[in-house]
Amino acid sequence: LPELEPLQSPRVLFDARGLRLVDLAELRRAPCAFFLEIGVWVWPPVRVGFEQEVELLGIGTAMLRTLSLRPKVFEVREFLSRNETEEVMRLGRAQGLVRSEGLMQSRDLEQGTQHSQFRTSTQAWIDNSQSPLIAELDERIAQLTRVPAS
Repeated sequence: LPELEPLQSPRVLFDARGLRLVDLAELRRAPCAFFLEIGVWVWPPVRVGFEQEVELLGIGTAMLRTLSLRPKVFEVREFLSRNETEEVMRLGRAQGLVRSEGLMQSRDLEQGTQHSQFRTSTQAWIDNSQSPLIAELDERIAQLTRVPAS
């Protein structure tokens, strides 16, 4: 294998559940292993319509359904309850929603496209300290993506 480039993530072995294999004993026990040069787990999309149940360690499960291979797009089901969704929306509205910002392409700029025509969504950044639910969702997202919570 070629040497890692500066700032490149280390190569990592993962099992089929997206969990990092840290030693040879874990590798031997794993019925399947993935060697990823990017160092970060990415759920394999397999094919459009493919469904895979993802274990959220100690939390439950979620269902990923592949919507697109390129770019990789998944629908995540059984991730938020209706009450959780309503609470997040309530917290966002209470904080105040702001218009989403984006970068217009040259063609949009040349045509005089107004920013309000380009992006029409609103958003709010909700900190973990604002609600125990937000902290819980942050951990749940970390479990789903296999990326540590911030």
